[in-house]
Amino acid sequence: MINLFKILLLVGYVVSQNINFETGWSYSSSPAQSFYIFENIQIDGETAIGDGWASSQTQGSLCIDNPYTCDVIGAFLDDVCVGWVYADSDGYTTLPIMGSTQMPDDLSTSEYCIAGDQPTLKIYDSSNGTVLDLQALELVPAWQENEVYEIQSISFANNGIIADGTGWTYYQTSNQAFYLFEELAIEGIELDELDLIGAFKNDVCVGWINYDDDGFTAVPAMGSESDGSYSFYMIDGDIPDFKFYDFSSEIYYNILPSQDVDQWINGGYFILSGLSSGSPVVIDGCTDVNACNFNPDANNDDGSCLYDDCSGECGGSAEFDDCDVCGGDNSTCSATLSLGSFDSSGSLEILYDFGGPVAGFQFDVTGLLFTGASGGSAELAGMEVSIGGQTIIGYSFNNNEIPAGSGLLTELYFSQVSGPFTGINQGMFGAITDSELNTYYVTYSGFIDHGEPDCSGQYYGDSYIDVCGECVSGDTNPDDCLSSELSIPTNFYIKQNYPNPFNPSTTVDYGINENGFVNIAVYNLNGKVVDTVFNAYQVAGNYSIKYHSNTLESGIYFIKISFNGFSKTVKATFLK
Repeated sequence: MINLFKILLLVGYVVSQNINFETGWSYSSSPAQSFYIFENIQIDGETAIGDGWASSQTQGSLCIDNPYTCDVIGAFLDDVCVGWVYADSDGYTTLPIMGSTQMPDDLSTSEYCIAGDQPTLKIYDSSNGTVLDLQALELVPAWQENEVYEIQSISFANNGIIADGTGWTYYQTSNQAFYLFEELAIEGIELDELDLIGAFKNDVCVGWINYDDDGFTAVPAMGSESDGSYSFYMIDGDIPDFKFYDFSSEIYYNILPSQDVDQWINGGYFILSGLSSGSPVVIDGCTDVNACNFNPDANNDDGSCLYDDCSGECGGSAEFDDCDVCGGDNSTCSATLSLGSFDSSGSLEILYDFGGPVAGFQFDVTGLLFTGASGGSAELAGMEVSIGGQTIIGYSFNNNEIPAGSGLLTELYFSQVSGPFTGINQGMFGAITDSELNTYYVTYSGFIDHGEPDCSGQYYGDSYIDVCGECVSGDTNPDDCLSSELSIPTNFYIKQNYPNPFNPSTTVDYGINENGFVNIAVYNLNGKVVDTVFNAYQVAGNYSIKYHSNTLESGIYFIKISFNGFSKTVKATFLK
């Protein structure tokens, strides 16, 4: 029966390195593993020697206490050891074979088995210190994670007779018989002495020989020994199968004997008279050389082809996302910008969610007359934020980046709501990039409905139509127009801004003696407009407006108010 106790011990181990004293074979333990259980292991027809001790076990071991007295079986993938165990003379040797975790930072198992890999087996022969290879790999199933395979018998030999091209091997025993083929013809090929004829029992080679051009090719068929060794070879009453290998084309054929094949008996000498023929051996499997499970021996594609995914897993489903990340979800190259808290008195938050680091951004926000921006992650990262019209640009001369994450990008300041709606969008040339100018996929969200403006055309204003039918400010009594003592300035004026010098904000008081459109702008010494503070219709009265900027350079500027064809100017100083 299967030694479940040993399997449980092997499953539970946590060992960094497992080194065999006799061979130097070593492997690292992995949570991805499978177990190959061999009912019987033979070397030169004799049962392999050992107590089945594995490196995961803690109990004593005769093999450990007596080095070089036990045989060791090991599993390999491209000459990399992926597991070993001492042979168990009592049978059911349990060999652990490690798999790759396929985790990028796990270098210790990166070259271990993945699904579909075919491990090879070696055995250390303690009787002479040699290491032998298993030739009949078809007896060993392909590796799959967390599987247990039970294999009836495998045999190694120091004197195995191995055929070139096919790898057919058999071990000469004292019990044997011969089958003589008088003639053999296979349609479409010319037989020669490099070709092979092999005898098989249950797909185990029990003998082979080169084809004889002169006819009467005698194929040996080895039998089991009387002491029970080579138990998987012929016994009395068995009927062997025969295969032909065309050396020039590397194609296998099933031989169709000219007559019924006699049952095997020790010492038998059987002649197959007449002309025997052959038909191609149908070997199902993947025939696409680009597949990761390509079977070079297959001649019938059974639709089983698998291909490496982007992570290198054979038959895996991982794909590159739009960010060129294997198995990614597009998050690392995606970004979101949205409108945050809005204060009609003059501020609007811009929120962000970045899948990766951001070194620059450009986007548009509509419906507001901006005066500046500050705060948020942009400022913390040392980035400059400038505004031109409705376009907001963030950049860094030092290639600074905002780390991946979410939060407040910046806070925008405005002097006036200039349209019925405010939204955020890419604009004409908008983009979000990292320090290598890679562009993110950006989603924009947020919408503000400012409603209807008051009678003066100002959103969120309090002006209304009084009893005289005039548009007046909200702090005016409806019937003040009937009195001659209205609080309306006699003349159009502007007062010196305060504080002055300023950074980043200053207040400007002014008054207009009649209704009309008012424009307040900031000019540099060259007479160029560098910012617009206010531009809208106002009713006659006294006003105070706060100007905020973080884009001006230190220097002298002029704040100019224009009204009904008249203008007035004050000089202001901005200090950084």
